[in-house]
Amino acid sequence: MRKEKWMILPLLLASPLAIAAEDLNSKVDELSERLTELEVSQRLQKFRLSGTVLNYFEDFRSETDRVTPFGMYVGLNADFDISKNLKFYSTLGMSKFFNNEGRNEALDSNSDGGLATYVATETGAWAYGGAGVKFDRAFLSYEADGAPLTLAIGRMPTNMGPPIHQMDGLTRQGTYPRFTFNAIFDGMAAVYNFSSLLPKDHTFKVRGFYQPFVFVDTYDRTKQLLDGVRFSSLSNQVVVIGEYSIKKLRFADELGLTYMYASWSDFYNGIYDGLAPAAEGDEPSGTDEKGSDQGIFASIENLGHFGLNISWSSLLYTATTRAEPDYTKRAWGHLLNVNQRLPFLGDSILGLELIHTDVGFYLDDWTRMYLIPFYNKQNSNGQHVFLTVPLSDRASVRAGYYNIRAGVGDDYQPDPMTARSFYAMLRVDF
Repeated sequence: MRKEKWMILPLLLASPLAIAAEDLNSKVDELSERLTELEVSQRLQKFRLSGTVLNYFEDFRSETDRVTPFGMYVGLNADFDISKNLKFYSTLGMSKFFNNEGRNEALDSNSDGGLATYVATETGAWAYGGAGVKFDRAFLSYEADGAPLTLAIGRMPTNMGPPIHQMDGLTRQGTYPRFTFNAIFDGMAAVYNFSSLLPKDHTFKVRGFYQPFVFVDTYDRTKQLLDGVRFSSLSNQVVVIGEYSIKKLRFADELGLTYMYASWSDFYNGIYDGLAPAAEGDEPSGTDEKGSDQGIFASIENLGHFGLNISWSSLLYTATTRAEPDYTKRAWGHLLNVNQRLPFLGDSILGLELIHTDVGFYLDDWTRMYLIPFYNKQNSNGQHVFLTVPLSDRASVRAGYYNIRAGVGDDYQPDPMTARSFYAMLRVDF
């Protein structure tokens, strides 16, 4: 009997120890789960997803054609805070006509149909090529400590600049003004903010970009582009932009002025579809070019504090084609945008654009939404009327009408064009 009692005693002692151990294990598991949730939460704070979905219908009519497609564009933004100073921004995009796949379009209204590789890269996901996804943004951004300096490298947000955002009541989307460049560029950038040296509500920023174009053989990266002669594989393009603004004025919310200067050299200007159009020693079908753009963008936002925005864009294009003999052209383009918020229609936006361009005008306009080439035709005059109606905080419908009359341009636009277009677009941001 005494022996049985001694056998029971360890069992009695083990029971509370087992319960304590089980309770401890449970608390350890709970603590581990909380730490995992905290780590996930911290990681999610460094990662942001957003995007835009555009669906539209257009009725485009020219002297010879009527095109009436449905189309769409989707852009998914994935942004990462790598560290306090270093960030990564990206946009995956695709555009297509409904139930239409595999198109291959250069988008250059001043070309004779050849597929230019530089136009394809500047177009990104905006060529209505199909459901394939492309990167429209992919760049690193570094903010320096102790100085208002930002450095960036990669595929930049240089398209969809002002005043495009005002048409849909959005904040500024792109870096370059829309009528200076509306294209996607790869390269390096530096932005310095001088605003701390200025009076209150005054801002001044200088942006510098180096966006080199690379021309190499499509099938062999060790070979130069051959078009009768071997063209330089690197075309250097440099852009400097100065932005000055004054906010909280008595007669307006903001007064802004932007000046841009762009310069390039050794730029291959010809047809290049991966097959050399002219063998070595033959007369080249393309030439190389040096030139410059000078752009001015002036804007008044909320004039009179009743929702009126006015902007004026001007672009002077100068280029010299190095041939026998050299040929230089110089041409202006002007774009006026006026838009008014209508509080009695739920903050709808009614707007008007007027355009005029000279013979020989040129604009990189490769990420446009609509079929009608309203902004980049030479020797043109046109009008654009639009109405945007908000559906919610993140959704809106815009309907508009384009009308363009373009005469004979230079060698790249030998035929006149008269066209008009009606469109309706649903936009959702998330």
